[in-house]
Amino acid sequence: TAFFGIYLGFHEALKGIVLNVLSRIMDVKNVNPLLLTSGICVFIVVTLVIWVSFRVSVLVFFQLGSPLYGIVACIIPFFLIYKVAQLEKLRGLKTWLILLYGILLCLSPLLKLIE
Repeated sequence: TAFFGIYLGFHEALKGIVLNVLSRIMDVKNVNPLLLTSGICVFIVVTLVIWVSFRVSVLVFFQLGSPLYGIVACIIPFFLIYKVAQLEKLRGLKTWLILLYGILLCLSPLLKLIE
């Protein structure tokens, strides 16, 4: 189902982040994989229980998360295209439209306050 696909993707992303942070502190080979997987699973379940308990709307989450998406998916690639010489062939009107879309995504939570 879709839930398990999202769960597994989120689990792998969290596992990568945790291993990256732990690699700066200690040797990753010493980390118990079963303990890591269980800890991430417990964190996800507790987070979901808290989310449901506070009755947070998914749509509100998407509106509040849109600035992050706008920065990562639109604004950073725009600046990379104009700073990296190898990406010069991608410059043009489409790139500026992507920047505009990223700015609109960053402003969308402010528009929510106007409602």
